[in-house]
Amino acid sequence: MRILLLLLLVSFSTIGQTQMASVKTNLHKQERRHEAFMASDSANSQLMVFMADKEHLKALRFNRAVFFSDSLVTTRPAREFHAMEGYSFKGRNATVYYRDEWVNKIEAVNFDFEAKAVTKKQFKFTYGKNEDRMFTFSGNNSFYLLTLMPQGKLRFSIFNGTGYVDKTADFSSFHIVGADNKKTSLNYLIKEYGMQKIEAKTYNNLIEAGNKIKFYVLPDKMLLTLDNNPEFTQVFTIDPETFEVTSKSIPQAGYEKEADANSYYFDGRLYRIVLKEDAIRLSALSLETGEELKSYTATKNEAIAFKNTPLYTERGVGAIASELENTEKFLRKAKGEGAAISVYGMRDGLLVTSGSVRTITPAENLVVGIIVSGPDVEDVTDIRTTYFESLFDEQFVHKPGPTATLAIDAMGSFRRSNKSASMHTIIPFKGYYIMGFYDKIIKSYVLSKYEDGNPE
Repeated sequence: MRILLLLLLVSFSTIGQTQMASVKTNLHKQERRHEAFMASDSANSQLMVFMADKEHLKALRFNRAVFFSDSLVTTRPAREFHAMEGYSFKGRNATVYYRDEWVNKIEAVNFDFEAKAVTKKQFKFTYGKNEDRMFTFSGNNSFYLLTLMPQGKLRFSIFNGTGYVDKTADFSSFHIVGADNKKTSLNYLIKEYGMQKIEAKTYNNLIEAGNKIKFYVLPDKMLLTLDNNPEFTQVFTIDPETFEVTSKSIPQAGYEKEADANSYYFDGRLYRIVLKEDAIRLSALSLETGEELKSYTATKNEAIAFKNTPLYTERGVGAIASELENTEKFLRKAKGEGAAISVYGMRDGLLVTSGSVRTITPAENLVVGIIVSGPDVEDVTDIRTTYFESLFDEQFVHKPGPTATLAIDAMGSFRRSNKSASMHTIIPFKGYYIMGFYDKIIKSYVLSKYEDGNPE
């Protein structure tokens, strides 16, 4: 099923690939020390592949047409720095960042292609009392370390090259309530639910989209959405320049007691799902005005007319999905699990995955003091998903017909079947995907283009 395919990169699709570039490179034989990371600047004017083996770190630079243009090499950071965490761009310089196990240290490796020079700098962090390290991410050509401070404050340490600045987004003045409508705090909710960063340009599976607290990094703003209370979605907007926070609460139409609800932001709209014992409701509304564009409802005694696939349920990572006979059985399976909805933009409309997801993570695998953004598939012993897929046009009008094959399916199929390929990296780039991999036979790093296909 597609919900887990992106997570596992496994599929049966046969979409072809188009090779775009191939760069000869030799790597140390100790494969367990091999890693790669791909990044593009926000204007897509350049593409970088950072590659490392046991001893060396190399940066391969490609232009906007994905032609190889240059490379620089340096020594790999010390072993205490586990892996590449993210990137930033400043002018024509590109920087890759490593962190240690507890995010107490970050090492920036800056590649200056004009000066043909590589510089490195380490940063040491001291965290305040009750300050929790959350996660790192890259966005809008910067690299961020996000921490949760007491009294409803998020600290963003923003890196650009070999320097960084701290900015704080303050949520302490906003009225936040729990599912019981009693006053609570952002700190409490994040520690209860975690926070999932959503990659706005890619397909996000239901496991990621099912989180009640989601964080989006967009070109002109950051969004933090709370769906812990099924009566409404609370949306916080963070200005990426001033880090000033504004808030709005959007009531959830169709809410009734004992209902479960969730939302997903995409391209200026909130797409929402409400699951009840006897009905399901999907809707789309403008984030700016709160006006509902369109909605769809099906009761337990009705067929879901706005679906394009059968109703599925599955239990376990990579399990074969079982088909459910009718809406009543679908709702019965979804009861007690978390409502979830994910929206993916395609060339001719929207692919919406709707349903519920439940993940169970062994308590002994959780790390105290670190708030993970979502479940790690290796730590999840039980994943239960109930779902279907739908196609809509840009006005959220349902489109009948088969769903399309996706680029992510083809990339997963390639990864599974090609044993000579390793060090896979995937990135959205100018409306399509690029997958990079090291080909052990020809000893080259290869970049291939993948696009979403036609209906199956």
